[in-house]
Amino acid sequence: MEANKAHMNLVPKRKCGTCNACCDVPAIVDNGLVKRPNELCKHNVKRRCSIFPNWPKVCDEFYCAWRRLESLNDEWRPDRIGVMIDYTYENFPPPFQEKTGLRFVVLDKNKLKINYKLADFIAKQIKLGFPCILSYSVDKGQAPNTAVLNFILKDVVDFGKKKDINAAIWKVVTTLENMPKQQSKIENGKLVFN
Repeated sequence: MEANKAHMNLVPKRKCGTCNACCDVPAIVDNGLVKRPNELCKHNVKRRCSIFPNWPKVCDEFYCAWRRLESLNDEWRPDRIGVMIDYTYENFPPPFQEKTGLRFVVLDKNKLKINYKLADFIAKQIKLGFPCILSYSVDKGQAPNTAVLNFILKDVVDFGKKKDINAAIWKVVTTLENMPKQQSKIENGKLVFN
């Protein structure tokens, strides 16, 4: 298989281990593989990909931020911290259009309740001007509800303490949890949301 840019700039010797958040949480539609969100990929057998190295391009090119950022130590592995951090290129509203952002995908909301390290990290990214999105959903097939944190947390990041920032993040998670849910299904080999 041809080497690609995604394999570059990975933290040396850092491996996913038993974490398989990227095989479970995101929806995947690529090269014949169609997977609903929050549903473990059918090719994930005993925490290993049964079709590796012939997996879809999206899988070959995906590495969460923990695999790329040396400043995130082992406790930041997604299954340990309860959040998968991913680079995202979305149609952000002004003033963030055409910027690379960070998506914080909540895997376990209970690990967020008093996670001041995560609150501090998010606050730093917002202060640096990176668009930050929080995504949350836990039900099989449910599309994640999302929020742009830069707007919601602006005042608390400017004037608050870690405790206040963490409380604001918790409030965003509970708001997203209570929003209407959009389910998905696979129909004729396509992922459809209703």
